[in-house]
Parts: sequence; structure tokens; C-alpha cells
Amino acid sequence: MCKVRDPKLMQQQMAKLPTDRLQPSPPFSKIMLDYFGPFSVKGEIQKRITGKAWAICFTDLCSRAIHIEPVYGYCAKEFMLALTRFAAIRGWPTTIYSDPGSQIVGAERELAEA
Repeated sequence: MCKVRDPKLMQQQMAKLPTDRLQPSPPFSKIMLDYFGPFSVKGEIQKRITGKAWAICFTDLCSRAIHIEPVYGYCAKEFMLALTRFAAIRGWPTTIYSDPGSQIVGAERELAEA
């Protein structure tokens, strides 16, 4: 048989969805988060000064609704402030999924101590 004339097509195997994505739950009780950026921003008072800013995207696992919080630093302290602002508006989540970023790992240790 000729490989060009009768090719075997590859088929992608989909992984099973986690149970947190399938079970109904209140909004933003189970979330996934990710940093994105940096963006170049200008000062409000001093217009010639620019700085870096990031944003955190909080995504609800069930409904896929999003909440975006701006962050002006890439450290655990700024992440904790953004998480506190998110919790003040939406309530504290029961489960959080994220990538293993250094600021998120540092915040995890602070949350475990608290």
C-alpha cells in the first residue's frame, strides 16, 4: 500500500472533564485563574511616566463567566490584594485552579498559614 494514497489520519483523544466542571454550583465557587500581560500604562497625574501592569482573569468553571482584576505588580502581595478584591465582590471560592506561577505559589503558602 502507498502511504501517500491511503494515509492514516491521526485522531485526538480528549481527556475527561473534571467533575468540578460538570456539577452545578453557585457562580464563582469553583474558579480557574491566570495572569496575563504586561501592559504599558501611563500615569494619571504625570502623563510622561509609563509603567507595567498585569491583569488576572478569574473564570468560573461551570458557566465560564469571567472577572478581570488589574494588578500593578507581579508579586504574591499584589496577587493577594487582587484575590481579596475578587472575594469582596463575588465571595470566597471553594476551589481554585491555576498554573504554578511563582507569585501564586508564594500566596498559597501565605493562605495555608492563615
